[in-house]
Amino acid sequence: LVEKDQARKELLESYGVERGLICRRVSAMSDFFTRINNVRSSLAQKIRNNIGPKISEVENVRKSYRNAVSELSIDYGFSSIVGENVARDSLIGMVNNLLHTKSEHLIDWQSAPKPGERALDAALTKANGEKIRLYDLCKSTEHQLLLFTGLNSVPISNQVLLSIAEFTKQNYGQQINTHLIVSPSTILEGSNQSVNHLNDPELIAHRKYGASSVCLFLVRPDGYIAYRAIPPSIDAFQTYLQSIFK
Repeated sequence: LVEKDQARKELLESYGVERGLICRRVSAMSDFFTRINNVRSSLAQKIRNNIGPKISEVENVRKSYRNAVSELSIDYGFSSIVGENVARDSLIGMVNNLLHTKSEHLIDWQSAPKPGERALDAALTKANGEKIRLYDLCKSTEHQLLLFTGLNSVPISNQVLLSIAEFTKQNYGQQINTHLIVSPSTILEGSNQSVNHLNDPELIAHRKYGASSVCLFLVRPDGYIAYRAIPPSIDAFQTYLQSIFK
């Protein structure tokens, strides 16, 4: 994108910041295990051989090790090129939702993937009934914009989403693919057929992304959250995009 003059140089410079820290963490972990495996003291070897297998049987330890080796637990939340816009009124609404909703129906924004965290997978359905996974959308070099209609969607909210979709297509169509994630309760008026509609009949995606109301997530080509917002705002989203793209 930088070479094509479609993105600012800060995007390229961010790679060293993000991956440099991760490389140091991986190197530290590798160094730790190397030192453990190469202990020379007979006492240290005995302790390692007796305690090591027991620790490795603990599921949380095994899970942490798997995530570290596969790099699935990476968090780029410290990066300067990720961000979010969460309105105070939305936070108040979320608290009310938590207080008055039964636990089995909770959709909590606070549990949704945060900027810099790995996007979550979910099963979705195309307009023709064909099933598709959210991760399938991310198998490209473009960013993926996920526009969630929320649970109690109303036409005015949908119009904001469709306006953002049209704005993104017109100004960043080469860099960003846009998808409207539709809940069963959604009322679509004046829907733009050029926007990719994906149905979420069982609300799996909405639950994983904390989308109790209209919100958006921008997923980077590497599968991590670049930006999120609730409720979405064209102005705030445009400001973020201008900090990345030209």
